[in-house]
Amino acid sequence: MLIATKNNMGFMSTAIDPVCGKFINKHAKTAGKILDIGAAYGVTTFPFLEVGCSVTAVDMEAKHLEELQENAPNSGLLTTITAKFPDELNFPDDTFDAIIISRVLHFLEGELIIAGLKKIKRWLKPEAELFILTETPFIKTLGRLRKEFLERKVAGEKWPGSFNDFPSYEEPHLGNLPYYINLQDQDTLSAALLESGLKIQEITYVSRSDFPEHMLLDGRESIAAIATK
Repeated sequence: MLIATKNNMGFMSTAIDPVCGKFINKHAKTAGKILDIGAAYGVTTFPFLEVGCSVTAVDMEAKHLEELQENAPNSGLLTTITAKFPDELNFPDDTFDAIIISRVLHFLEGELIIAGLKKIKRWLKPEAELFILTETPFIKTLGRLRKEFLERKVAGEKWPGSFNDFPSYEEPHLGNLPYYINLQDQDTLSAALLESGLKIQEITYVSRSDFPEHMLLDGRESIAAIATK
């Protein structure tokens, strides 16, 4: 199920995809320090708290974090920060045992994606892992945008998924979306991770069965990636 955000930045899914679930299961066993960027209402925060991890949940919308705090299990282990990633967020180097950034990068311009990934690399402890979930142009309602994306990619553009006036490309329009979007495919995200100095451990397309059926195209609706410093 999709729940609308309170700041016109799309939707939070209540479902955890298999790749994200594998990441959570692995790192929940460590009871370490977790950073959740773009936490929204807490779908990825709560599983870590339930098993005793210390979680820092970050979101640019304070109302999301208020609801997260109210509903959180083991709330004494939770720290919330209202901040816009990456510019307003800073931590000491080697702070976190795992970092998750879900459905955030596609809202950022290319230079901010690279700057943010470089920050994350510093924040990760040695051997710690980063998990990313981000959206692609391979969503059925984005036919015109997808055509332009592929044309730009063939032309060699670094960020072929960078679009202004994004709502005008969605047919039919769902609402609750920002005007700017920067959708990525596997090649684009891989290049960004490598440019930032991160090492890719796994990257794959993810079928989003939690999306409405009319949005599903061919199982490439999102990308999941795991990387290390």
